[in-house]
Amino acid sequence: MRSSNRIRVITSFIASFIVIGIALTIQTGNVIGPMIIPSVSVSIVNETFKAHVSPDDDGIVRISGTVGVNDQWMEEYGDLKIDLAIFGTEWNYTITDDIVLTEESPSHEIEIDIYVPIGMSLFESTVTIGGFWLSEKGDQTGIINSDEVFINTVHYYRFSLVAENNKIMISEGESVGFRCRIINEGNGDDRVKVNIANHEELALNGLSVSLSQDKYQLEEDSERVLHVAVTVDAGIYIGYQIIQIEAYSAQAESLGDIGFNTTLELVLNPHKAPSNTTGSNEESPGLGIYSLVSIGLLSVIVIHIKRKSRKY
Repeated sequence: MRSSNRIRVITSFIASFIVIGIALTIQTGNVIGPMIIPSVSVSIVNETFKAHVSPDDDGIVRISGTVGVNDQWMEEYGDLKIDLAIFGTEWNYTITDDIVLTEESPSHEIEIDIYVPIGMSLFESTVTIGGFWLSEKGDQTGIINSDEVFINTVHYYRFSLVAENNKIMISEGESVGFRCRIINEGNGDDRVKVNIANHEELALNGLSVSLSQDKYQLEEDSERVLHVAVTVDAGIYIGYQIIQIEAYSAQAESLGDIGFNTTLELVLNPHKAPSNTTGSNEESPGLGIYSLVSIGLLSVIVIHIKRKSRKY
């Protein structure tokens, strides 16, 4: 296999040998006719390929085919050394090297690996596979008939939710608002839906959570601001609560593509002692169990002392 980082001189060869096959032999002032040279072609099995370029993929597009002589073998040229290359892209690649076509083996299988960069935007690229041949006898050369393939990058969906502060201080009867950012980290535009995943649970505990909007159109490499409002009912001691903000790709869902979803968790903590509480997380503001036990023990001790003192 040969890497694409070698200097690509194929273009200059094409310019140099474009006259091959139309050269004329002139004898006594008469044009005899065109020179006959071997016809060699590249043939690729498939025409269209998909490049998976998400951070979880490797971006490799694997192409297979053959290179060979099209017509009857021409002994006067001897064996043909094949030099292949890729045109139409700056992407790195490897391709089958050290190919020699002989009369016994006039064709040879080839494999090409094209390395599409990870994170590449949605894009269709036309790639040409060609090169030139060099004869064993006479050092004659010619251009190989090329073949084309089309490479499309696959849309991958990815985004993140980022809050200004993941810990929110709030107590009964209060309302607070804060902002989150929705950042598109995929390789194309996306439609994202947002919701409160544990909305019902929070409502049962006396919390009301609302979003400024639940649908966002995100261009590639863009972000939007999501406003979140939280209100705690009066007389409700919330204790420790978590808000789960969920976002998923509505576009991927509608197209049947492999989607993406993420959840941001925000912690709610009370910042003052509860008053007369009635919430589901209530704790008795009066005497605790340890206080009651202590009072009971003290009473027993006092009674015992009094009884003991009466004996004297």
